[in-house]
Amino acid sequence: MKIALHHFSMFMLAALAVLVLTSCGDDDPDEPDNPNNRFAECKFTATFNTVIVDIMDITAVVDDNGTKVSQPVTSTTWEYQCTRRTTLPATFSVQFKYSVKPERINQDSYDISLKLLTAVSTNVQSRNTSIVAFNIKGMEKGALESWCKSQSEKVTTVSVDASGNFK
Repeated sequence: MKIALHHFSMFMLAALAVLVLTSCGDDDPDEPDNPNNRFAECKFTATFNTVIVDIMDITAVVDDNGTKVSQPVTSTTWEYQCTRRTTLPATFSVQFKYSVKPERINQDSYDISLKLLTAVSTNVQSRNTSIVAFNIKGMEKGALESWCKSQSEKVTTVSVDASGNFK
């Protein structure tokens, strides 16, 4: 009888352990069907040619879903990881502001370029967009100031609606 009671106790202990270990918990992944659990992540990557970084001061202004962040661009590659898990709807943008360094201008013309990659993902879908913002060969030094002013007004924006669709 003691042996049967011992086996029964072990069986009940094992059954209880199985119940405890398989209970529901908060560690389940977010459900994309629930609009309250939808989020977005964004990363901007810019690649400038060496000349533009050498002859211009460049500032990146990022709107990270309502929070503005300014960063100087000091090398040919600039990267910004926006806030993780921003609740949808979400909007991210980047604007580059340029000003000529007059003391660095020593040629009659310049080749300047920018390639911008935006990588946005949600727990519904994701999108990577790569654009050549500009690739100018032989820009005359006299046109640099007006070009800086016109380019500094351009903004690249990525928006995701509450359903996780890109606008």
